[in-house]
Amino acid sequence: MEAISWDDIIKAIVVIVAVLGGIAAIWKGIEAWKNLSGANKRAQEMGEIRMSIEGVSRRVDKIETTLDEHDRRLEEGDKQMKVLREDTKQILNTQNALLMHFISTSADDSGALEKVKANLDAYLASR
Repeated sequence: MEAISWDDIIKAIVVIVAVLGGIAAIWKGIEAWKNLSGANKRAQEMGEIRMSIEGVSRRVDKIETTLDEHDRRLEEGDKQMKVLREDTKQILNTQNALLMHFISTSADDSGALEKVKANLDAYLASR
């Protein structure tokens, strides 16, 4: 058996350091790959968040449009109710005059009926 020289020991140490350096380089490469894929995941998550925000924005726009439509329909309903109130008021005045005419058969009341008829004709003509 031969004796081990200092050159052999130095060569062995260099080989061990080179192998450990290679392992460290591979290890760091794997970590870099993991960090890169983590950055891609974060970027993907950010994209999903942006898409979610855009979806919420579209939903808010749709709700605002629906709300505007409901407000418009409510205003139209209010206008129609105002017309119906006026119509009902005229009908009730006419009915009241007819009742009063039938209740009192005096000759003075016939002029009141003609006045109510003229008011009703004027109202219907203005519509």
